[in-house]
Amino acid sequence: MKKFAFISTCLCAMFVALFACSKSNPLVGKWGLDIDQLGTDVDVEYVFNSDGTMQFSCDMEAESPKMSIDMEGKGKYTYDEGAKTLKITIDPATIELKELDVESLGEGLKDMVVESIKKQYVSEETYTDVEVVDNTLNMSFKGRKVSLKSK
Repeated sequence: MKKFAFISTCLCAMFVALFACSKSNPLVGKWGLDIDQLGTDVDVEYVFNSDGTMQFSCDMEAESPKMSIDMEGKGKYTYDEGAKTLKITIDPATIELKELDVESLGEGLKDMVVESIKKQYVSEETYTDVEVVDNTLNMSFKGRKVSLKSK
């Protein structure tokens, strides 16, 4: 019986050691960006799941021209911590435009805007210089620095 208890204790210690040594993905969780400038308020949120899937949402209100856009979608991501790169691919079929209201924009033009928004998410986007510092996800996209806060 003592031998079984010893083996059991050793196995538990190994699992604890393996768990403690395994690196978790620092991106997993909810990240957001809020911008309120020049009469435009933008709230963007990304949720990165441990299985490589993700969701995004974007809510924008602008004063001139008066517009309101609320959309969300789903996709996949890959994160290479060593290369400090993040690749995101949004599935255009999952993009849902909950609200699109643009001043002086007729219904025909609204449909064109919706299709244009969906087309921009067909390709994969690559972010570089990706690092998590405290509660901030810092990265670059096409030479522009982007910082998202943990939510």
